[in-house]
Amino acid sequence: MMALDPFDENGNPLRWNDDEPFFGPFVRRERALGHPDMPEIFHLAEHVVEDDQRVRAALYGYQKH
Repeated sequence: MMALDPFDENGNPLRWNDDEPFFGPFVRRERALGHPDMPEIFHLAEHVVEDDQRVRAALYGYQKH
C-alpha cells in the first residue's frame, strides 16, 4: 500500500493541476511556523535526523556510532 496513491478511485492516473494542489492548499511560511504543533513537529524531526542512521548519512554523509 502506498501512502500517496497515484490513481483515483476508478484507476485513472492522477494529474498535476496548479489550480488544485496535490497536497492541499499552499500555506505561507509565517502561518505554517505559527501552528501550535510546530514545537512537537520540530522535536520529532530532530529525533529522526539524530537517531536514524540512514537519514543522518544522507544529510551529513556519515553515520552516528
